[in-house]
Amino acid sequence: SEYSIEILSDATHPTIEHYPVKTAEAGFDIEIKAKVVDNVGVDTVYLLYKPVGALSPISVEMTPIEQTLFYVGTIPA
Repeated sequence: SEYSIEILSDATHPTIEHYPVKTAEAGFDIEIKAKVVDNVGVDTVYLLYKPVGALSPISVEMTPIEQTLFYVGTIPA
């Protein structure tokens, strides 16, 4: 066969580092940057945030920053 598939077991949670936003100005987007590392690899990273008064959080897919371990996502104004 020309193809092979390897299924890896990932029992270790990823490590996530970011600098929490302490203040934000009303009417402006908030950019969140996070370093995400996993022993098997990282496929997709999501930013979860909950607006004031919302019943459930909102999920936004974060964009990888090329050739780094960092991802960036935006909380809209």
